[in-house]
Amino acid sequence: EVGVGISWSSPFRNRSAQADNVRANLELRQMETSRARTENQVGVDVRTAIIALTQSKSQVEAAQLAVDSSKGSFDAETQKLQAGASTPYRVIQLQRDYVAAQAQQIQAQANYAKARVQLDKVRGIILQQNNISLDDVLHFK
Repeated sequence: EVGVGISWSSPFRNRSAQADNVRANLELRQMETSRARTENQVGVDVRTAIIALTQSKSQVEAAQLAVDSSKGSFDAETQKLQAGASTPYRVIQLQRDYVAAQAQQIQAQANYAKARVQLDKVRGIILQQNNISLDDVLHFK
């Protein structure tokens, strides 16, 4: 008894390679989408920081005007008191308003400083703006 057999196998379609290709293309699209999302978020963060900086600068200017105005009112009322045309109660009220305006000015200046720091942070230049080298930070003990 003699037996002869032939086996022939030819991959017409390489399913494993096709699956790897599809997976790689999906990962590429996901990475591109993630990159675009990150770029958009950075743009939004920078625009938000610029808006906050502009608003806080306007608040500082407005607070300065309020301080100047309340100081003028306080000084004028103090002179009226010395001339006998006002009451100590009115002078104290204007002095309180003047101090409150100064406190608001200080808060506005603090908000402006925070907005500047935030803008530097989102732009990625906070170390350069503060003259700090990365090597100094990494080797700080």
